[in-house]
Amino acid sequence: MTISSQFREFDYLYNITSINNVMSILQNGLLCKNMILNQSMKFNDISNSSVQNRRNNIYIDDQLQLHDFANVYFNPRNAMLYYLIRQDLINEICILQIKKTILDLPHTIVTNQNAAVAIGTRFMTVEEAHKPGALNYDNIYRYSWYSQDPLEKDKFKKQMMAEVLVYNKIPPEYIACINVPNQKVYDALKSMGVEMKIFVNEYLFFNSKEESSQ
Repeated sequence: MTISSQFREFDYLYNITSINNVMSILQNGLLCKNMILNQSMKFNDISNSSVQNRRNNIYIDDQLQLHDFANVYFNPRNAMLYYLIRQDLINEICILQIKKTILDLPHTIVTNQNAAVAIGTRFMTVEEAHKPGALNYDNIYRYSWYSQDPLEKDKFKKQMMAEVLVYNKIPPEYIACINVPNQKVYDALKSMGVEMKIFVNEYLFFNSKEESSQ
């Protein structure tokens, strides 16, 4: 039995990216930031620059940086996606749905919250992450991070961004499908020549009248 099959709490993981990166990702895989920089690859970086600056200075061990790992989230409905939507990028982004069998890839790391957070983040092996209590799935898969208690709200927001980190890259065969917010993005990807299954999933993109603010 593989280690990934022992995780019964979820079936997929997720990466949020620009639609302009999709064809390259489907051909070359989901590369870590350092590989993209070292190979001078064309990549549309939609991430928050201040968060990326923090990630630049985080090391998994004495040799490997956080940017040596491609990252995916357990829950795509998180603060990063909400930030992008608030930046009016709703028609420029999509969510790649990744098979959880990436957990079987060598040197894979799991975090209990956003890896960019300095305090309280655990970088675990997959075996450690599988132990009872290692991940708070109730908080990771919360519908919202909203709370009237600011400290609790901050905790929820961080834990909803728990990550799986895969050394160097996630090969394209681990990408199951693509989720988009609307028909416009669906049509844009199809016009680029994307043949993978694409699903319009408004829920994942906070696209409902009840979610005008978090």
